[in-house]
This record gives sequence, C-alpha cells and structure tokens, in this order.
Amino acid sequence: LTTWVQTVYPDIQDLLLSHGFKEVQRNVQSALDLTALSLGSPNADCEVVSYAGWRDRSPDTWLDDVYRLEMDIGPDIPMTGEYKEMSFEQFKSEVFSSVVDLDLCFLAVLDGELAALSQIILTPAAPELGRTGLTGTRRAYRRRGLARALKIVSLNAAKEKGITRVVTDNEVDNPMWDLNVELGFRRDYDHVAYTLSEVP
Repeated sequence: LTTWVQTVYPDIQDLLLSHGFKEVQRNVQSALDLTALSLGSPNADCEVVSYAGWRDRSPDTWLDDVYRLEMDIGPDIPMTGEYKEMSFEQFKSEVFSSVVDLDLCFLAVLDGELAALSQIILTPAAPELGRTGLTGTRRAYRRRGLARALKIVSLNAAKEKGITRVVTDNEVDNPMWDLNVELGFRRDYDHVAYTLSEVP
C-alpha cells in the first residue's frame, strides 16, 4: 500500500509513520516566475523542433516517433512501482487532449534521430499557469546539455504564450531537480510517498 502526502500536512505524515508506513520517495514541488525570466538562448549541439514542427516534417510517422521516444525515456523516471509502457492509444489521447499544445512541447534532434524532449502542459482553468510534463533524454545522448537546452526553449515559448508561472515536481535526488534550481525554480513543498509493506 502506497500513498502520497504533501509536507504541508505534517499531522498526516506523523499518523502514517505511527502506523508503520515508511518513506520511499520524496518529490520536490517547485515553481518558476516567468515574468522575471531571462534565460537567453540555449547553447547545445542539436536541432530543437516542436512537436508541431516534427509533425509537419514527418506527417506519417511523427506520432509513432514521439511515442517511442517517451516510452524509451520512461523507465528512467523515478517512481515507487514498476514502470509499464502506456498503450499507443492512451498516448495518442493524451497528446490530443486539451492540456497539450504541440507548440509548447519540444524535441532535440541529433543526426536525424529524436534524442530528448521537454514539455510545458497547459492549465485550462488558469491559462496563466503551466506545468512541466516529461523532460528526458535517451541514454545514448546524455551529458550533452540537451535537457537544459530544451527546458530553456520551452520556458521561453511558454512566456511568449502568456504563461506567467510554471510548476513542476522532481524526485529530490534526480539531477533534473538541480537543473530546475539552476534555471530559477524555487521549492514550495514536498510530495512524500509512504509505503506499508505489512498490514498490522
């Protein structure tokens, strides 16, 4: 049994610990004020193209390309359980949902291959608020600054679209948290996962 609790509720945390739950993962919830953002241009040895641009370039295969990229990155996302790929139909329904703007999702392209991605997801009820979706790099292309370049591009694009605040969460030991701090994200609170392995 696993449950998540925000650190703004310490009484609930204490209750879980008193009943034998153990902390198994901690994700930092942070935010970035885009009104004061000045990140400049990314400096990376890759081509950056939006999902919309890749769709226009490869209309017959773009969705399959992005699906495979996301599924290849997925196993490296810190999580409390076993990773399982979503179906292509589920992925397709998410891509074409009201919270996804194909002009705010970006790909890094190296030698014609998709190497990394980063996304800003919309908040329909609060158009000024965005949140980061998946950001990640295929293992063969890591340590080349691709995630940093894509995040800079996506944040600048979000600001141009009128988004003034972006929120995200990262596992506390994930290098992505360090990158977000470098870019100006500031910690709000933590999401903590607690697991009970044996029921008393």
